[in-house]
Amino acid sequence: TKKMEKNTGPLPAGDWVVVEDKKGRDEWWELWWTEDDKLDDKAVNPDDSSEKRTEIRLHEGTRSNGCLTVDTGQTEWDKIVEILNSTRFIEYKGTKRYGIITVE
Repeated sequence: TKKMEKNTGPLPAGDWVVVEDKKGRDEWWELWWTEDDKLDDKAVNPDDSSEKRTEIRLHEGTRSNGCLTVDTGQTEWDKIVEILNSTRFIEYKGTKRYGIITVE
């Protein structure tokens, strides 16, 4: 597993579940990494539990403290928002799950 830096740099590779943002922010989604043993908005390196990423989100922008940001211009971002908002979600333990993003 590649070394993780706390809340900075690229997201660890793998599948990320797109989930509603529990903080209620418009056009923000939580990302839950499927490569560790818990589905939540934290990524813990399975080889070294001291390496962690927390509060990982998908949102528009060019700067972030470790989130997946989209800087494609308003028209493209609006398309992404429309796709996510029109996707049938799966409710699991009170959380809306919209799909999976794969980071390579």
